[in-house]
Amino acid sequence: MKTAEDVRGFVIPARLTHPLDRYLNLSTRRCYRRGSYVFTQADPPENVYYLRKGRIKLSVLREDGSEKTFFIIGENCTFGEAAVFDSKPFVATAVALEDSEVYAFSKGLLLQLMRSDLELSCALIASLSCKVGHLASQVESLTFLDVKERLVRAIAVLSSQASHQSGRKRAEVHVTHQELAYMIGASRVAVSRALEELAREGKLALRNRRIIIHDQHALYTG
Repeated sequence: MKTAEDVRGFVIPARLTHPLDRYLNLSTRRCYRRGSYVFTQADPPENVYYLRKGRIKLSVLREDGSEKTFFIIGENCTFGEAAVFDSKPFVATAVALEDSEVYAFSKGLLLQLMRSDLELSCALIASLSCKVGHLASQVESLTFLDVKERLVRAIAVLSSQASHQSGRKRAEVHVTHQELAYMIGASRVAVSRALEELAREGKLALRNRRIIIHDQHALYTG
């Protein structure tokens, strides 16, 4: 298995600042409660969104109720950037994983800002490039890795973000078995079995709907 430093996953990590901070007065501030939709796959791409607080999940929903999670957006990051370049409906649905503060920038306005602000243009292109890399990694995982290996990758990314935010080596990941299943393209039952196996191997602990990782390196050993 790969080391934690090699893993690309589902989390677009939080940034400290973003060029869009300079233009918040030109945008529309929106607050979303946990579970609220920012946009759906059927919505026209009229805005690009900037997340100041909270977490946003981007996923594809199917008519049979199944779901595949692509990204979890961290604070001070953008999402829905394809709206600048494409007139087709969004390819994913954006849902608030927790109470979130989002700023909506209209497509026309953002194009004007990009023409005059090179730093902003580079930030948006970098965000799109990051998402392309993450998607490529997910395709690789679905093609070549089994459920347990895909689960280790997902937990590594989530725990890395959690430990970075807390400043501690020990990390606690608050995520349900179903949410993990959506991320890695597996059934909830398969995820639960793989988590129990990892717990028996001492690579993580399961307590009160939390996944506790004492040492990320241990996830990849054995």
